[in-house]
Amino acid sequence: MPSSFLDGVSAEKIRKNLAKDFSPILLARLGSQHLFANATVDVSFYIAKNGYVDSEPLAFWADFRSGSNSAGLRAKKIATPEGNLSLPLIREIFSIYPFPDFKQYL
Repeated sequence: MPSSFLDGVSAEKIRKNLAKDFSPILLARLGSQHLFANATVDVSFYIAKNGYVDSEPLAFWADFRSGSNSAGLRAKKIATPEGNLSLPLIREIFSIYPFPDFKQYL
């Protein structure tokens, strides 16, 4: 989806409606266009779970380099609950961190 969905005013009503039934798990801004080469907007994704989740969503950011998305998503898999890396995980080409302030964008 377009990255503007995560914080844009035009998607605010949709985000509020989603929040009624779903808890966000991962909010991501993908910097590299290699995954979606024909996209005309910056790409993001919003992963949520049905119902209430008693944990902060994670934010994921990757830069424009071709390997940044995959490197960051691999690190996310290692870093989350059963993994052995602690968050926040800040690297030159990506960042993964808890995002407790997401509710302010609803």
